[in-house]
Amino acid sequence: MPSPRRFPTLTTEFDDFEQLFEEHVLYGLKPSFPFLEITDSIISVGSCFAENIHNSLVKIGFQGSVHFGIGETANSPLSLNKLLEIITLDATPGSAPSKKDLEWADNFIREINISQAVQSIKRSKCVIITVGVALASQGLDGYPSNISIANCTLLDQEDNFRLIKHIIYRFRDVNPDINIILTVSPVPLAGSPFSDLNAITLDCISKSYLRSAVDKLMRLKMDRVFYWPSFEAIRWVSGHSSFKFGDSDGNPRHIDPSIVDSITRAFVRHFMVNDT
Repeated sequence: MPSPRRFPTLTTEFDDFEQLFEEHVLYGLKPSFPFLEITDSIISVGSCFAENIHNSLVKIGFQGSVHFGIGETANSPLSLNKLLEIITLDATPGSAPSKKDLEWADNFIREINISQAVQSIKRSKCVIITVGVALASQGLDGYPSNISIANCTLLDQEDNFRLIKHIIYRFRDVNPDINIILTVSPVPLAGSPFSDLNAITLDCISKSYLRSAVDKLMRLKMDRVFYWPSFEAIRWVSGHSSFKFGDSDGNPRHIDPSIVDSITRAFVRHFMVNDT
């Protein structure tokens, strides 16, 4: 296969997805050494794609995989940062989340108990943070709210960079030894709240802001912070390959689970000790 520093020159190079992912997409992004055991606890948090990763990890054998789910209409780095702010308050001696904090978490984070989330983070070797939507809404009380036509902001590169950096710091406040893996969700936006932007164009803008913010973070070379290119593997490769969104169920926003499993198998190969 030609150098991964060049875009593939033959359409046949896209025939074997796992080989292309291994040799091209992962180039420059593989960890120096594996650090995960099959018995380790791993948290996946963020967009709906984080749940896909969680399900795939469980299928492979990571029974210690935990998922913090944020509803799609509230999912943004702004909401995730607020969740981590509340978790950090619960984890800090002498402080505690307010009643309003806990009510917000109950409404916007699926099936989460803040104190249990603190314990999950403390015992976890790794957290996979999946950012998926650069849109955010905020209520008059200052809390993130459901994205709506009347009240929606597009978070640019600097906004997302600042928020994701805070999220990393907050995870490390709870567990200084936790490894951080950043990824961008390839799942498209469901719709546009703006009258002058269609969903496809806005999806491109949203993902571009998120990916460029993550790239800026990675250039800081923070200790034990990695990037996993699920976004590139699916959105950039699918246009040249035989697989496409909706192959499994006809929904053009759904990724075939077999593709997620392929990406997760590569994750295990590079991050798991003694992978067989």
